[in-house]
Amino acid sequence: MSKRFRVALSFPGEKRPFIRQVADALAAALGTGTVLYDEYLTAELARPNLDVYLGQLYHDHSELLVPFFCAEYERKEWCGLEWRQMRDILKRKQDDHIMPFRFDDAPITGVLSIDGYVSIGDRSPQEVAELILQRLGASSASQPIVPEPTPRAAATSLLAAQPTPTRSARVYISYSYDSPEHVARVRDFATRLKADQIDCRLDIDVGLDPPEGWPAFSQTQIQDADIVISVCTETYLRRFDGREEPGRGKGVTFEGRLIRQAIFDSHGGGGKFIPVVFDLADQRHIPVTLRDRTWYVVSHDAESRWELNYQALLQRLRKASPVGGSPQPSNVPHEPNVASTLAAGAPTKDSRPANTTVSSRPMIDRPRTAMQQPAQSIIWLHLSDLHFCPEKTGWDAHRVLQPLLKDLKRMESDYGLSPQLLYFTGDAAFGNIGNVPGSTFKEQFDGAQQLLEAARTAFATPVPKENVFIVPGNHDVDRAEITADQTHWLETQGNATSVTALIQKSGKQWQQFMDRLAAYRAFLTLYGYDHLLSDADRLIYAQSRTIHGMKLGIAGFNSAWSCNENDRKGGLWFGGDWQSGKLAGQIADSDFRIALIHHPFGWFVEPEDTKLAIRFKREFAFHLHGHEHLGWVDATAEGHVRVAAAACYQSSHMENGYNFVRLNLETGEGEVWLREYEEDGGGWVPRIIHGKTNNDGLWRLPNLPWLRDLIRQGPPVNPP
Repeated sequence: MSKRFRVALSFPGEKRPFIRQVADALAAALGTGTVLYDEYLTAELARPNLDVYLGQLYHDHSELLVPFFCAEYERKEWCGLEWRQMRDILKRKQDDHIMPFRFDDAPITGVLSIDGYVSIGDRSPQEVAELILQRLGASSASQPIVPEPTPRAAATSLLAAQPTPTRSARVYISYSYDSPEHVARVRDFATRLKADQIDCRLDIDVGLDPPEGWPAFSQTQIQDADIVISVCTETYLRRFDGREEPGRGKGVTFEGRLIRQAIFDSHGGGGKFIPVVFDLADQRHIPVTLRDRTWYVVSHDAESRWELNYQALLQRLRKASPVGGSPQPSNVPHEPNVASTLAAGAPTKDSRPANTTVSSRPMIDRPRTAMQQPAQSIIWLHLSDLHFCPEKTGWDAHRVLQPLLKDLKRMESDYGLSPQLLYFTGDAAFGNIGNVPGSTFKEQFDGAQQLLEAARTAFATPVPKENVFIVPGNHDVDRAEITADQTHWLETQGNATSVTALIQKSGKQWQQFMDRLAAYRAFLTLYGYDHLLSDADRLIYAQSRTIHGMKLGIAGFNSAWSCNENDRKGGLWFGGDWQSGKLAGQIADSDFRIALIHHPFGWFVEPEDTKLAIRFKREFAFHLHGHEHLGWVDATAEGHVRVAAAACYQSSHMENGYNFVRLNLETGEGEVWLREYEEDGGGWVPRIIHGKTNNDGLWRLPNLPWLRDLIRQGPPVNPP
């Protein structure tokens, strides 16, 4: 009997950034529902007696268990519980169900020197996932699937060994009429399936009115189909569950009843029902009835990042094709004119009554692409200066921030800007305004976290949380914690020597200075930004991330620690010489380095400012900051780039902005996409600067010699 999970991952939290990429690669090939990885099961695992429940998932419901051994694994209690389940499996002589990996040579209880394992070493997460997939393919005698994105021709070759059925699978697509655009995507998806020799049926194939009526039509299609695909969205789920307002969406509600009944009649089987989503975020809208099944993120576009998912689905549909009979083509033309068909008012089962008006505008908005999306690129989203405070600005902030989240989705769909990283360069909170409800620091940071989380998950592939990087700003300082003697000490320093000693020793005096950022530190701790707390005493960090084989070093600076009531330009002590040397040294092996800081140069005292500006240009390829609320770009002939972020919110009546950066790993060029809020229209538009950007707000970076040199050294390997 097949088990719920094809693979279960066991690992310590310290290795989560690496394991998350392994899990995502496995999920892309196998389906998220078949990978036991805790972040995919957040709601399910929120229960008492989790040790018993989780142990059963590993022991009884997983086909292949993959522990990632390391020193941290031996110390962690939860890892020990999971490893105990695996040792019981070994006792039963089922060792083929366990595939160990090692990060290091730390001794592990119960592991002997003669036990085999895979050393991770320099392997990428994608290479690790491929090895797991190969093991699954060998143990199940199924075709292995490589997790990396592939050109369509290469992906199609994975299916070449499959025998061509004498009759193609008959597939019925169940979907909701969310919008004309959504119906167009469904139709394009069906058209591609037909091009791949799948007999695919849609309700709109039968025109205005099926002779047997809509209920009988749906029942016949679901009963006669070899496979029923449910295209899941928020609207589809609401109607499938019967929670739609009376008179709307009756078609999906009826089909939902038919699907549930079929699964019930088959005692929970019903393998013919497959959930599909067009956007990764819609996975949460898969009906409970279908949630235990393998689901797929698909696109009608062969160049989509989800092409491998489409090919895996196609393989499954071909396996479902009955043997015998002759091909039975659909009664729909191969290349339908989707826009004209819908514009003419052709109803669907889910759009009753028949006289419902349908928009005649084009069904799919074509991207206004300024540069063709490269096959390999590094992209980040840069936000800054939110100044969140429900009591003071909440009544106005939604005017700017809600459209901002919509604009992020639009930038992804129109320009392919799907970031792997999110940088926030300070001033998440508004600052001290008392303890009126809605104005405390905790409430301010709680609201900021809601915005950061919404921005992180706004994309088809959410930015991993460990790829969100934040630094403190002056508004994040609790000025009630500032003492007069601290301010006096700062104002009487004549050179950087004593300031460097203060931050380097991190003694009692330093801790007293850092009390003003205690609320900010609590915010990072509460919301799980552990990767930003590697130096929690100083609130600085140095982290590395590898994207498309390129190793980025990210340095997070603390320029807010000396902020006080007398903040003035040219008056801040930074301790930047020590911070820069410390952080740059920790990421010295990176291919290139990025500095994140709140204050720009010009705000620090003269003994530090000029020297540090030179040092940053030498040690960092990119210097990202906020504070001055002005979106701008400076680039030197050597390829050092400073990107200043505007405030993503200061007032709907003032300048607000944000930016994306994209580095093309094929040409060695870069782009900065500047956006600004336009008050009169209540939306976000390109920030156009004469002589600097084009009409899309694109500021090109053609002169990045260090990036071209990195590319010439060898093509990026192991793309995620």
